Amino acid sequence: AGAAYNDKTPNGGTLTNYVHVAGDYNFKAVKANMNNAKPTTGIRAIQNNDGTIASGSTGIGPNAVVTVDGTYTADITSGYGVGVYVSGKFDANQKMPVVNLNDVNITLHGKGNALKIGKTNRNSIFPYSLSPTRDGWGAGQINIASGGNVVIDTTDANGEAIAITYGGSVLDASQAAGFRVNAKGNVIRVGNDILFNALQPSADLIDVKINNAYFRTTTPTSSLIQIDQQQKDVSQSSAASLVFDDGAHATGLVNKTAASTLNIGLSGGSTWNLAEKATGATTTSTFTALNMEGESVLNAFNNTGAASFILAGDVSSANSTISMADQKAGDVLTLRGNYTGLAGSRLLVDGIWNDPNTLTTDTFVIDGDAIGSTAVRPYRCRAAFLAM
Repeated sequence: AGAAYNDKTPNGGTLTNYVHVAGDYNFKAVKANMNNAKPTTGIRAIQNNDGTIASGSTGIGPNAVVTVDGTYTADITSGYGVGVYVSGKFDANQKMPVVNLNDVNITLHGKGNALKIGKTNRNSIFPYSLSPTRDGWGAGQINIASGGNVVIDTTDANGEAIAITYGGSVLDASQAAGFRVNAKGNVIRVGNDILFNALQPSADLIDVKINNAYFRTTTPTSSLIQIDQQQKDVSQSSAASLVFDDGAHATGLVNKTAASTLNIGLSGGSTWNLAEKATGATTTSTFTALNMEGESVLNAFNNTGAASFILAGDVSSANSTISMADQKAGDVLTLRGNYTGLAGSRLLVDGIWNDPNTLTTDTFVIDGDAIGSTAVRPYRCRAAFLAM
């Protein structure tokens, strides 16, 4: 839907700006030349944003909207495959291009993004005198219908499963029944456009709402959420960037640069399992704030031996649990930030007596301020019991 450069077809006719699929949409593509990086895309909603390309253009293209009522299934093998690609709102005068989906099942092989929201301004890469580069760059929006289920598998593809590359972009899956992502690379990356490895400086709000999420990465160097430099405001609202709610499950680490903002919320019985990336590699999750509530759990152990994780950011816990209890004493969780323990907050730890005079325990270190109170609960370990 829409077009990159013009608001007219080559013969002067009106462009198709709205595509509605009343049933299911199945898309399968295999590109023979895997070195060809031109996008192979199942759904594309793009907004013209340059009136100088074609005679008669207004500079503001038609509002591009794609809606699929049934199930959207995509299986793409390509040097750069994209399940859904939406972009084109670069200032207040432009309309927001939108893709509305219900149930989604996207599998990628090779390289690409299952969901790509926004497109970087490439004027700095291709000067306008050499190429018309204002080709639909700007923000975009993807909406998942109430009760919709999203399944994304990029374990056989390099690149972020979900790439959000321009300020003002929106991913609204706040009413989804499920949102499951298994990725080889980062699950969500904000800021980087892998096609040109370009960062888009932006202070505009990037709005991500995901209900009942299950996120997992399979590569040691990948993150659940990667916030690149120059991205100033990534938020679900004014208080949170990404909310795991309604029994959501996430495994891995998160990362942001010093100049970025990354706020995370755990609620509704959700679980975040910290996972070591690799032997000798970082075990640090870097964020601005983590707010836990509603019987949520943060697990800081590896089930194989003594784990050592670092949380670089502030943590607040209410009616929720931080657990190092895997029946193996010696785990260390270090908080490089402030801790607030509210009503119902709990800390689970292991302990074992090696001999009558030696006690090995899990350790929770707070480098910042500690406010409030938290119940510390010992966990039985090798028939031994730690009392604190």
